[in-house]
Amino acid sequence: MPSHVRIVVTVKTYPNPSTKYDETVCTAGVDLDTHRFVRRSRDARGDTYTPDPDSIKPVDRFYKSNKPDWRRRDGLVLPLASDLERLGKTAEAFEGSIGLVRITDDAQFYMQPDAPEWSEKQLAIINQESLFESSRRPLQNIPWTFRYKFRCADNPECGGHDFQVFDWEPYELLRGQLKRWNLEKAKHDVLDKYNDQMGPRSRNVHLFVGTTISHPTQFSCIGVYAPPRLS
Repeated sequence: MPSHVRIVVTVKTYPNPSTKYDETVCTAGVDLDTHRFVRRSRDARGDTYTPDPDSIKPVDRFYKSNKPDWRRRDGLVLPLASDLERLGKTAEAFEGSIGLVRITDDAQFYMQPDAPEWSEKQLAIINQESLFESSRRPLQNIPWTFRYKFRCADNPECGGHDFQVFDWEPYELLRGQLKRWNLEKAKHDVLDKYNDQMGPRSRNVHLFVGTTISHPTQFSCIGVYAPPRLS
């Protein structure tokens, strides 16, 4: 891999306490030179690299403009679309850990209750971290999990999947709405955004999917790409 690469960041997950890294956040994107997915982590999979934080600098803000050029974004992202069955073979060969999947119109985004508090193990990690970084706010526990039920649109033989969603955005949306409204209203707003406003019946919805080093063949949803349906 060259010493310097240009990457458009497409994915950032909600952080979770980690015994090894305090908090884990998956950050991934597309290499503009190789047109392949890459991710930031510390393992030996084929699409995973460890960057030098001090060397990171913005070089092109075009993809982050207030009026996004969806055709340019689609041109970057959509050619990388696949299906879980093909991605599973790549993961089994330890050659990749991230991909993009187009989902069918009957996909459903839903929520499930989760543990209302951090576990003792997770709390110990958070408390240990606060001893060294007292100015840092403790990581907030979100007592809900987000999930997608879907079928791969590019594989007519797909039997369906049910993935947990670790994308940063639904967590932040729920946190923000809970500051303004009661729980039922906040939940309604999250479900409305992902099933209606950004739903596959009105948008060309794709899911960024990825695996972890501890479960290298088990995918989950790490991000949502929902561009308009362009003619």
